[in-house]
Amino acid sequence: MKSILFIFVLLISFLASCRSLSYKCISEDGCPNNKGKYISRDGHKDIYEGQLAVPPGFNFEIDRLLPHGFGKMTYGPQSPGTYRIREEGEVYEGFWDWNQFKFPRFYGKGTYTWKNGTITEAEWYDDSALAGSLGKRKFPDGTVITGIWDKKSYLCSGDCTNGTGIKTADMGEWYSKGKFVEGNLSEGLKYTPYFVEEGKFSQNQLSSGTITCTSNKDTCVRYIKFYSFNTNKFSSNQIKIIYKD
Repeated sequence: MKSILFIFVLLISFLASCRSLSYKCISEDGCPNNKGKYISRDGHKDIYEGQLAVPPGFNFEIDRLLPHGFGKMTYGPQSPGTYRIREEGEVYEGFWDWNQFKFPRFYGKGTYTWKNGTITEAEWYDDSALAGSLGKRKFPDGTVITGIWDKKSYLCSGDCTNGTGIKTADMGEWYSKGKFVEGNLSEGLKYTPYFVEEGKFSQNQLSSGTITCTSNKDTCVRYIKFYSFNTNKFSSNQIKIIYKD
């Protein structure tokens, strides 16, 4: 009896979580044919404008309409007690499709815009840039990088293996520019919207040079720790940090 009750509780929890993935229509026209403006039912309160559909092969008699086809998603704030990589104000506009688990993901041509203004234009496959396809990234400092996405979702202009080039990825707001050795930046600069590292690098990490903050001190320090796996080196006299304020 206890095992049956346990399974029943698990089923109810599963159905509730599935419902939390659905969206509520907020269009004045009532979203005919499941197309219109919606708000997510979870705590994030994402705003979606476009087409919704029910994933194939899934029917528990609940309203599980999810993004499919062309649409625009504006991500809302973090929900208390949860974490996700999307930040409030970020926007994806493009095509959606189901992955192998019948969840909506970026598939096809689309544009992702970060809250700081970084823009990624790509042919997407399961939320990642499709290897072998043409891509472009635009940064708030005016830098534009175009090229072909590799299998690890990196984009390079020039020679980013053993030469001079500029390199970025489909996600994140950074690029590395300068001299590369065996695929790693050895000398040059690494840009983020919050700070710029410039000098000599070891395994893509700054070993000597300067870090110039372009955001306030607290924000800069927080993102230095976020982008750098080893923060002990910043106490070294080989690296100078220049704060904005």
